[in-house]
Amino acid sequence: MEMTGKKPVVERATSEVRRRIIDGQYAHGDFLREEPLVKQLGVSRHTLRTALDRLVAEGFLVRDANKGVRVPVGNAAAIFDLQRARIALEIEATWGLTSTALTGACEVPIAELRALEALGGNAVAHATVCGQIHCAMVRSSRSPRLIRAHALLSNELLVAKIPLLACGPVGCGDAGSHASLVSLEGKNLARALREHLERERNAILLLRSH
Repeated sequence: MEMTGKKPVVERATSEVRRRIIDGQYAHGDFLREEPLVKQLGVSRHTLRTALDRLVAEGFLVRDANKGVRVPVGNAAAIFDLQRARIALEIEATWGLTSTALTGACEVPIAELRALEALGGNAVAHATVCGQIHCAMVRSSRSPRLIRAHALLSNELLVAKIPLLACGPVGCGDAGSHASLVSLEGKNLARALREHLERERNAILLLRSH
């Protein structure tokens, strides 16, 4: 019998496998085998394959020809390239936006990050909410293509960071730094955004070198 509940079966299967990836239950490079997953999730092979296809499209998994799907390997070169693309995309997406628009768009995730910090939330949750803040900034551009591209980059980067999160939030900044960031506009925002993301990139690469 397939998983039941209010959410459609495919959506629930997708959410569960995504959660396992983010929680670090699969190592980088691990292949996700259909047979055990079908049994664990209580879904059909067709449902599972649809869910895995969605996760490939989202950047949480990659597909190897004739081998199946696996968790991406987040090496230093991949992380550097992802952050480089992310910097360019976020600067472009937020150029011309007012601080009022950005502050309003990011108010909820920044408040969530403050609450996490007050409770001593775990690093995975911290990194996830930080990503949501940046996604909210990009959504303010109202460009479907930029939003889709940024979501893919963000997911790939989160997966690449997962093994490092045992060491802490990996330089993605606190609620205060994000609130300061979205209070800026134009060249000041572009400069601060580049510095913010470069600090995160350097912190990630430093941890990987140890």
